[in-house]
Amino acid sequence: MSIHLVVTQPFGNFKRGDLIVDADKVAEIMSGPHQHSVVRSIMKPEHRSGEFFRNDAQKKFVKR
Repeated sequence: MSIHLVVTQPFGNFKRGDLIVDADKVAEIMSGPHQHSVVRSIMKPEHRSGEFFRNDAQKKFVKR
């Protein structure tokens, strides 16, 4: 699992709803003045890969 941020208040080049998944950027934001502008969330592996959003027919053709 990886931690990502969801922007709740716009800042810098980020707008509300943006996902921040880069680990270095997450650490930078959480230690800076904009930590109040985001919500931390844990992204499950199947969400990151898109597996969760595929239907059965699509999963059948995915090479692992």
